[in-house]
Amino acid sequence: MSEDNRTASPDTIGRIIRAVSTNGVAGQTVTVPFVLESQGNEASISYTITFPQATLSNPVVALGSGVPSGTTFGLNTSQVAAGRLGVLVATGNAYAAGTRQMITVTFNIAAGATPGNYPVGLTNTPVGQSVSAAVGGTIFTDVTYEPGNVVLGATAAGVEITGRVTTPD
Repeated sequence: MSEDNRTASPDTIGRIIRAVSTNGVAGQTVTVPFVLESQGNEASISYTITFPQATLSNPVVALGSGVPSGTTFGLNTSQVAAGRLGVLVATGNAYAAGTRQMITVTFNIAAGATPGNYPVGLTNTPVGQSVSAAVGGTIFTDVTYEPGNVVLGATAAGVEITGRVTTPD
């Protein structure tokens, strides 16, 4: 059966946790959303965010717009100086199926950062990667973790302005 025509249960489709690529400018802040491609039965999600700490610093976490009511989060900041921030997002209610913003992380961008792509990844140290169900505590193994980038441009608009100014004689 082709992939387009198959019927699968939520447990066989899989879940994706993604750092959404975002544009930024040196010397300013940038907010990176983290989303869950939910199957509609997830409740507790943990992972570690990785980032280049010489370029992105002072991570500030907020709950995202797609979390169920009653959601809380906890942080492990013990390795932030090494570019790793542990996150646990938990709720007693299941996420609705679909793309759901779990958290946002706002970073300071170094003033002297050069334009380019700066990876924001997901790993399992200091906080392990895990997704569990709202009912029964099942731990799902069909989870894909996808990194993103903070893309730094030369200006806020991503353009350079050149030319000369002339005055009338």
